[in-house]
Amino acid sequence: MNKPQNVLLIHAHGKPILTHDEEFMKGYQLGYRYYVTTCSHLLLLDTGIYEFIIGTILNVRHSGRWNAGAITGWIAALLDDQEESTHE
Repeated sequence: MNKPQNVLLIHAHGKPILTHDEEFMKGYQLGYRYYVTTCSHLLLLDTGIYEFIIGTILNVRHSGRWNAGAITGWIAALLDDQEESTHE
């Protein structure tokens, strides 16, 4: 698959996502890293997931595209973590 110039490829839980937006990519990377370093060892509650998603959506320090990337990255890491847990 040839990708156009200035397009970034992200693999989210095995699913390729193409983006031209560096803000989305940076948010994705931070969201993924945040889950791995902060949440992967915790028992997740629905309230914690809700607070993360809503808090990120309402985050005015970053653009909406950055926030969408952060949520996508966090969920991708959650799914990767779940898959690793089922293979152990």
